[in-house]
Amino acid sequence: ELDLGHVELVHNSLLRRHSSWRTLPRYAVGASSGGMFVAHYAQAGPPKFFSALAMYVAPPFDLHVDDKSSFPPVIFVYMPLDTKFASQANIESGMRRLAAQKIPTKALACGPKSMTELFVE
Repeated sequence: ELDLGHVELVHNSLLRRHSSWRTLPRYAVGASSGGMFVAHYAQAGPPKFFSALAMYVAPPFDLHVDDKSSFPPVIFVYMPLDTKFASQANIESGMRRLAAQKIPTKALACGPKSMTELFVE
């Protein structure tokens, strides 16, 4: 709860300094507990504030959306090799929960990447 207010202060400050940003689409990305944070922020924030959410989370998660008309579509990003937390079955479960609330969802599976000296370039 406390973090929601701090993030809103930062957003408002940025939008005051860069008024042209107000018309740009907004996307929120969060991993693990940050994934749940962006979901809760999208629900607590102004209606239609975000264009979409990308959540790196391990369903099942407890998210009930109060105002479905202003909640953005959700993209679940997961690694198929993770069979314990973000398994395909858990992702599909999360998608069904949101679909039951009329929230559009997609899943994006990410395969492994080799670590080389070029990885961060």
